[in-house]
Amino acid sequence: MTAIPVLATLDQTTDLHQEERLRLFVQQQQAIIGLLAQKNQVLKKQVKELTERITQLEKELRQKKKLSKK
Repeated sequence: MTAIPVLATLDQTTDLHQEERLRLFVQQQQAIIGLLAQKNQVLKKQVKELTERITQLEKELRQKKKLSKK
């Protein structure tokens, strides 16, 4: 899994006002969501490529079966 740099842990923000702690928390969550979205795009691309390859192999297999019946 991709390492996610943390802006500040909640333990390190004990001297901050609640609003600032929430802002930092939201920033952390946004960073995580961004990284997950990037990973999702990579996985979608991989699935598409693999699906295309499987389709191609199935087509080749059908052709070979046709030729072997003749």
